[in-house]
Amino acid sequence: MALLVAMITLTVTAGPAAGSSDSGSRQVWRTGDLTLIFDRRIEALATEIHRFYPDMRRELEEGFGWILGAKPTIVLVSTREEFQRIVRGPLFVAVAVPSRNTIIVDISRFRTELLGLRMTLTHELAHLLLHEHIDSERLPRWLDEGVCQWFTGGAAEIMIDRHRPMLGKALGSGERIDLADLVHRFPSDPRQLMLAYEQSRDIVTLISNRYGAESILGILERLRAGNPVEDAIHSELGITQAELEYLWQRQLADSAVWWGRLASHLYSLLFFSAAVLTIVGFAVRRIRRKNRLEADDPAEGPD
Repeated sequence: MALLVAMITLTVTAGPAAGSSDSGSRQVWRTGDLTLIFDRRIEALATEIHRFYPDMRRELEEGFGWILGAKPTIVLVSTREEFQRIVRGPLFVAVAVPSRNTIIVDISRFRTELLGLRMTLTHELAHLLLHEHIDSERLPRWLDEGVCQWFTGGAAEIMIDRHRPMLGKALGSGERIDLADLVHRFPSDPRQLMLAYEQSRDIVTLISNRYGAESILGILERLRAGNPVEDAIHSELGITQAELEYLWQRQLADSAVWWGRLASHLYSLLFFSAAVLTIVGFAVRRIRRKNRLEADDPAEGPD
C-alpha cells in the first residue's frame, strides 16, 4: 500500500487548466467528478471509462439512494506485474482503497471485456460509496463485499471460477466460515478467500430473496445512522445476526441434502433416461419405415 500512496502522490500533480497532464508515459485526466491515471498505451480504455462513468455513477446513486460526494481517483495499471507489485494477492483484479478514495484496476484483464470492466468498476465504486456514508469500523467485511456483489449481479474484484464455485463444493463437506471471522478481514488462502466472497454474496442474496431488496438498504441506512450491525439486522429483519447465519446454514444444508439425493439416484435417472430414449428411438424408426413403405407403394396403404 505504501507503493500505491507513492504512486498516486507522484502522479497526481497540478495539471493544465484543461484538466489533463502528461508525465512521460503516465497521463492524468481530471473532470469535475473523476480523476483518471493511466499509461498512454491504454488511452482508448481510459476514454471508454471516461465515457460511461457518469451513467455508472448515476445508477449507483439511484440504486442506493445515496450521493457519492467525493471525487474518486481511478488508477489503471497496464500490466499484471505492475499490479501485483501494488496489490498483494494473485486473485485480485481490482481493489478499492476507501481511505484514499481510490480504485486500482489491473486493466490487462479487461482489454477486450468492456462489460466486465464496467461491472468491476461499479463494484469498487460501491465500496467507496458505502465507506463514505458508513464508518468503516461499523461495516463488517462480509456485508461490505456481499452488498457490492449483490448490487453488481455477482461481479467481484477477484477471479472467481463461475463454473466451479467454491460454495457448491462446500455443500457436501459442510465447510463454511463463521461470520465472526469475516468482520475485519478475509482469509489470505486463495481457496478460503473465494469461499469468503461467495459466502458473503450468498448471505446478502438470502436477505434480498427472503426479506426484499429494501431490507438490505434498510440495514445500510441504520448503519449509516450509527447503529451497530447487530442492531441494524435485528431492527430490519426481526432476527439476530446469529439467527440469520443459522438460516443461511440451514439453506445450505437443505441444498446439500437435495444434491445428495440427486446424486444417489443419478444412475437410476441415467438408466431410466436411456430406456426412454431407446423406446423413443425405436418408435421413430418404425414411423420412418412405415412412411417409406407408403411412399414406395401408396396403393397398398398402411400395414
